[in-house]
Amino acid sequence: MPGPRVAIVGAGPASVGCMPARLLYRAIVEAAVFEGEASPDFRSQSGSLRLHTENGLAALKQGGLFDDFLKYARYDGQYIAIVDWNNKPWFVKSATGPGSSIQ
Repeated sequence: MPGPRVAIVGAGPASVGCMPARLLYRAIVEAAVFEGEASPDFRSQSGSLRLHTENGLAALKQGGLFDDFLKYARYDGQYIAIVDWNNKPWFVKSATGPGSSIQ
């Protein structure tokens, strides 16, 4: 008797498509992801994901993707700066404390 088959609508980066599909794959459950965009580069993509230890990073570990994540992760968004028109900084704060490093 064949196992369950799952349809996932929307391939968003985290909880809505790709990660659940990965977790189902690891559990040997057949899953299909249906996405409305024509391709991954159909439109300009930008921004960052904020992966908190208790959810996003935990999902990457559970999905067996954490080591690959560490190889490709970018750390260039770990501060905030407010500057004037001449790029003179008026306020700069780097990320320190809880959540500022990958665990």
